[in-house]
Amino acid sequence: MYALHTSTLKDVITHLNAGKYEIPALQRPFVWEPKQVLHLVQSAYEGIPLGTLCIWEKDDIMLYDGTRSNGWLVIDGQQRLSAIRSALMGLPILNNGNKPKIISVAFNPIREEFNLKPPMQNRTEWVPDIAPLFTREKRNIVNAYLEQPWLDAALKEQVGDNFDKLTEIVSNKIGVFEIPKDMPHTHVNEVFRHVNQSPTPVENIQICRAELQTYHPHLAETLTRFCLELSSPEKAERRRETGDEHPLYNVLDWMPTCSEALQEFAFKPGTSDVMKVLVWRIFNRGDNEYAIGKLSANEIRGDLEEAIRQIVSKKHFTEFNAMMHEMQMFTGQNQGNIAYWLFLKHRATEHPMDLNELRIVIWRWLLTTNLQGVQRGTPDVQKSIKEFHESGDNPHAGIDELARFATKDFFEVELPLRLRTKAATTTSRSWQVWHAIQAIEGDSALFHTDAVIDSPENTEKRELHHLYPKKTLTQENVATEKQNVVANRVITTESRNKEMGIAKFYDYVNSCFGNDLVYAIEQMEAHCIPDNTGVMPYEEFLKERACRMAAKIRDVYEKLKPRD
Repeated sequence: MYALHTSTLKDVITHLNAGKYEIPALQRPFVWEPKQVLHLVQSAYEGIPLGTLCIWEKDDIMLYDGTRSNGWLVIDGQQRLSAIRSALMGLPILNNGNKPKIISVAFNPIREEFNLKPPMQNRTEWVPDIAPLFTREKRNIVNAYLEQPWLDAALKEQVGDNFDKLTEIVSNKIGVFEIPKDMPHTHVNEVFRHVNQSPTPVENIQICRAELQTYHPHLAETLTRFCLELSSPEKAERRRETGDEHPLYNVLDWMPTCSEALQEFAFKPGTSDVMKVLVWRIFNRGDNEYAIGKLSANEIRGDLEEAIRQIVSKKHFTEFNAMMHEMQMFTGQNQGNIAYWLFLKHRATEHPMDLNELRIVIWRWLLTTNLQGVQRGTPDVQKSIKEFHESGDNPHAGIDELARFATKDFFEVELPLRLRTKAATTTSRSWQVWHAIQAIEGDSALFHTDAVIDSPENTEKRELHHLYPKKTLTQENVATEKQNVVANRVITTESRNKEMGIAKFYDYVNSCFGNDLVYAIEQMEAHCIPDNTGVMPYEEFLKERACRMAAKIRDVYEKLKPRD
């Protein structure tokens, strides 16, 4: 039978310190925003109930950090426990990318206010981090605060009471719902799905992951271990030293054991990412909800194992990363996930596609999605996977369906408008497209022939230069967002950027390249820079350069299409 009892926050912290409460691998990562952590602390301070934990006593289950369980597994309440661990204990928590982070909460004992960072105004009223107040350091912190000369006797008493009120939140009650030790995995999985529907619903892919962990634990653990060792290579070394093995772990023997070796990987998926690739690989659908309830079938175990071997294969993963290293200007995680699925679809087969041909396919697809501005949500993912699946062995046919928007009007009207109105940031789709086009063409950084854009052999740092300097535009009352648009930015090197400074571009070219205008013109043409840049009015310049850039994008994009 289930057991329900009441505990205190102090007991919870004690259990966390002792490692009694553990996070199973089926759990999603820490997904709360810092403001939610802040709200939890505020609620506890105000005496609002902290809800109920759901735990299950079970040994030898893989945990989120790759170790094995030896205590109570947290089925529900992980977000709250992680928030407590970070805010009250000052300990790191793992985010979605398996990266440790600490969320600190500041406290104003005069106004009884909390914040993520002490505001600049009345800064001396704030304690920047409440975590040390829950240790033996509390007395020293409180005494140091009370010694501030502007505190009168009445205020000191109030402050002291509020410090005590804060630290007494560890006496707050919290419900604990215990699942029987002998409860079958399948029932626990159902409990996990039910309790994680609110207030922050669990994603479908996390339900799929929990299902895989329940019915095929060795397969799920291989994926988890793969992601852990990508983010923390020392875990690979530890696994080999301890002999932590099961039948599939041998496929991970190639994993690097030092951080330096991981730097060559542009694509480092998290557990949710590889789970998506697995689901798409098995069902050829981007609808993750479709897979729920189907991963439990014994009939697909062989397919699951083969797909996982493909995903974690040294050959496939290193080949794909070598390819993605050339394309790392594309920053969307879903793009990387779909690109890897597409790579495996055409590479991990009996008749694999030539690498150079597949590189062109992925380049073309990435450009298509960025030109259209998709791959930010489930419907876009479903559409890409559907088109590629239906196109069979001809992925270009799938891209043709996705690229129906790329008409003459798009390249002559809509795209130039984007280029002269969208900011040139690393997350800007318009900038990513332009960056990619120059990389495909092998263009060099402006006026620096030896520094080919995105070449791994570059020794000098790349920088973005404003063709019309920001200082000049500010003096002419041009809005900041208008100054940083794609059409006003150009990739150059750090030294060349400093040399050009705030000089008018026309004057700089004539003074530096007056004896070699042929070279200057070639460079300007490669970067679509009009001849009289720096002289013509700024708006006129933006329109002309944006049209030239759009024309170059269209030319290169069309070259990627297969010839009849």
